[in-house]
Amino acid sequence: MLPLLASLSNAANLDPATSLISTSLKNHFIMDALVPQRMKDRIYSVQPKFGISGVYLSSWVAAVNDRTLMRRLSETCSGYDATVCRELGDFYKPSASQLIMTGFYRVDSNNILSFGVNSGFASQKLSVSPSFLIGGATRFYTSKDKDSHFIFEGNYWLGSKVKHKPCFDSYDREYFCGNLTAWSAFNYDHRPSSYNIKIWYVKAF
Repeated sequence: MLPLLASLSNAANLDPATSLISTSLKNHFIMDALVPQRMKDRIYSVQPKFGISGVYLSSWVAAVNDRTLMRRLSETCSGYDATVCRELGDFYKPSASQLIMTGFYRVDSNNILSFGVNSGFASQKLSVSPSFLIGGATRFYTSKDKDSHFIFEGNYWLGSKVKHKPCFDSYDREYFCGNLTAWSAFNYDHRPSSYNIKIWYVKAF
């Protein structure tokens, strides 16, 4: 088989390469030409209608939607002077582990819906509200022999409001706990968005 991919993705202020869990539905489509005739009824009858495609659980990474926002810090050094470091204690320790789960619902052999949930992250200095994934994929055969197809898929995460809280020095001045820099200089996206749109082409030889 020869797969080709064209894609568009966005994760505001996040590295799109840091996705923590798979949301792709490509591998849930079976190409008809690759299934022996005698096996087709059995193969198609046992395809799951509903399934969980990924589970991620951690108390060491704060995630927004399906991507890393920041790793849990126990110590940090100043962004102004790397020799100045501070223990952060439990400032970024979550009250509960963060769960991300994705799944799918097979409408038929050519259409699949995707869903997911991120339980959110809550600590003294950082909180991320829960978010939910909605999406789907559809498949179009490009030959009468059904030995090649296009798959169009897209996913979008709803929710994830991010809130940082400042630390205070001995003069009661606010600063960002993550790198000990002035709070007034710290900017971040309160509602980062994450989505992806992909087009797959697969040809069997």
